Amino acid sequence: MNIARKFQHGGLRTLAVIGAILCTHAASGQVWSSMRDTLSLEPFRDGAHHWYDVADEERVIRPVEGQRRYAKDQVREISDNILLYQKSNGGWPKNYDMQAILTNEQRALLSKARHDDNTTFDNGATHSQVQYLAEAFTRLRREPYKSAALRGIEFILAAQQPGGGWPQFFPDTTGYRRYITFNDGAMIGVMRILCNIAEGKPEYVFLDENLRARSKRAYRNGLGCILRCQIADGNLRTGWCQQHDDRTLAPRPARTYELASTASLESAEIVKFLMDIRDPSPEIVAAIQNATSWLARSRILGIRAPYKKAPKVRYQFHEAAFDRVAVIDPDAPPLWARYYELGTNVPLFANRDGKPVYTLGEVDRERRTGYAWYTEDPATVLARYPAWQVRHAPEANVLFPDTLAKMRAVPKDTSFTTYSAWQKVLADYPSARPAAVSRSRSVLTLEGLVYAEHGYRHLALDVCVPADVSRGPFPAVMLIHGGGWRSGDKSQELPMAEALAERGFVAVTVEYRLSPEALYPAGVHDLKTALRWMRAHAAEYNMRSDRIAVMGGSAGGTLAAILGTTAGMESFDGTGAYSSQTTEVQAVIDMDGILDFTDPAESGKDTDPAKPSAGSAWFGGPFREKPGVWKEASPVQWVSANSPPFLVVNSSLPRFRAGRDSVISRLERFGIPAEVYEFPDAPHPFWLLHPWVDTVREKVVEFLHAHLRQD
Repeated sequence: MNIARKFQHGGLRTLAVIGAILCTHAASGQVWSSMRDTLSLEPFRDGAHHWYDVADEERVIRPVEGQRRYAKDQVREISDNILLYQKSNGGWPKNYDMQAILTNEQRALLSKARHDDNTTFDNGATHSQVQYLAEAFTRLRREPYKSAALRGIEFILAAQQPGGGWPQFFPDTTGYRRYITFNDGAMIGVMRILCNIAEGKPEYVFLDENLRARSKRAYRNGLGCILRCQIADGNLRTGWCQQHDDRTLAPRPARTYELASTASLESAEIVKFLMDIRDPSPEIVAAIQNATSWLARSRILGIRAPYKKAPKVRYQFHEAAFDRVAVIDPDAPPLWARYYELGTNVPLFANRDGKPVYTLGEVDRERRTGYAWYTEDPATVLARYPAWQVRHAPEANVLFPDTLAKMRAVPKDTSFTTYSAWQKVLADYPSARPAAVSRSRSVLTLEGLVYAEHGYRHLALDVCVPADVSRGPFPAVMLIHGGGWRSGDKSQELPMAEALAERGFVAVTVEYRLSPEALYPAGVHDLKTALRWMRAHAAEYNMRSDRIAVMGGSAGGTLAAILGTTAGMESFDGTGAYSSQTTEVQAVIDMDGILDFTDPAESGKDTDPAKPSAGSAWFGGPFREKPGVWKEASPVQWVSANSPPFLVVNSSLPRFRAGRDSVISRLERFGIPAEVYEFPDAPHPFWLLHPWVDTVREKVVEFLHAHLRQD
């Protein structure tokens, strides 16, 4: 196997020559050490990482300070080390460094634990040691390596279950340890050993015919198990779970945060293994086709999940000076969630309490930093597929249809932008100019943070934080863009957000689903989720979770008023993430947002069916067809004694005062502060344009200081 890697540029003739030399040396007993090439230590990397970086009370020995390690070319020393870890039953435990130069005390402790039965195939254990020793014996001709490898193979054969699979641990098969385990390469690692034997790889020429025949039979049974475990979704098969029941083969959970699901990382490893089979049966071809199609359909485009610096924390099993967040990035390569929910195929996450969640942000930092929730590995399957398909399925290219996530592309209405708004008013207001972001050094702007996921659809927000963190935590303001609930973009609110951050507020601009994508109340549910996100992550972004205002212009103003008047109402809260957080706000700022959709100025606009109003497009029909929905979405209906203070800022256009006076009078009756500022001569998108935006900022900051700065 490794000979092929080392001499891959020499072609088939070189490989044939090397194979002949190998057989000659094996027969004569000559030593290969003179070649000085090293054996791969990659299969031991995960175990070494766990030994040094992850706490585990079950381990017999622990690393000492400054633990020295053998170099890669010290094959004999590493092989001798591997012998020390082998248990009397022939298997190996997990999570040790095979390159560690052990102290006398560590060696003595391993010797005393020789009869322990904590042997496993997890994290590369057992199968990696067998492969290394087989290659080491072929090169160095040391009988202890051959003997240990043979005992390891006997252990593998003894551990195979009646259904053809391998458990995570053997002989200890309590709890989920008995399940067929694809997680961390357990079963596929074993299958690669047996495949090497079945295909007559040169490092296994020392096996007798009986052991070779038994290994081939185990390999065939293992292949059958893999095919039977592939998860069915209706008439289609998709991928595999990390664990499958050893009797029924159904997907099974393992640790509390490892839920029964379709697992992309493990499925990719299985497919790559199946692709390596030289002459696949029709059943294997079908399994590869189905799984590749599923991996293609399950791609997530447009996000990254980078690591960022964070205060160092020591958890029970690891230490983290970082965190991981999901971020919108249109140029990011395809990404896959580790888990996909059975039945829905949406990305799935979990905490140690075992409860499913659907965003990375809902996962506690301990699990965000201690587990791989996203992976790029399936991309290698899609890269290898075209060449495999030409050889083995030339008439059936499952990637021929465009299965990229553009099938899930979000319809985009770009009719309302700051530039288009500016162009519309220039004739009447020639001195107007768009507000712009200054990129002030006193503000830290974090863009594209994912706050909600609807299957493959990710919603993002931007956070502007005062750079002088010593003055925090700060009151927070959510800014909601306008655009008739069908257009607009959160970036339009960044100039205002930056200005608020310069004045001591954390400002958050939010993306939400618009009417071309999802009708009312989807956008309301999104913004409620964003509010809960702000509270759940308040400490990370220096926010005061008890001092949050909502602010918006036009459609965004209406939405801000809906949020402010409907806290605690389940029909408006939706079923989004962070359900333990409240959606209450402490202040509302509405700039030209409709407050009563039943007002004739708004409800009477649908006179031409070919030109539906923005409200009709959002509600899915005109007022005459859906009066109940139009009324329900009117903030004027929900003003109560629990409503927060309001600031309403209006242009000089009467239409955008619909419902304003009723809302103000109701607030005043409840003794709730309510203010109105009306520009005598200003266009509708005044909050996006100079010179009006400067006045808006001052009015908004004055109002926020009065109602959010209170202790």
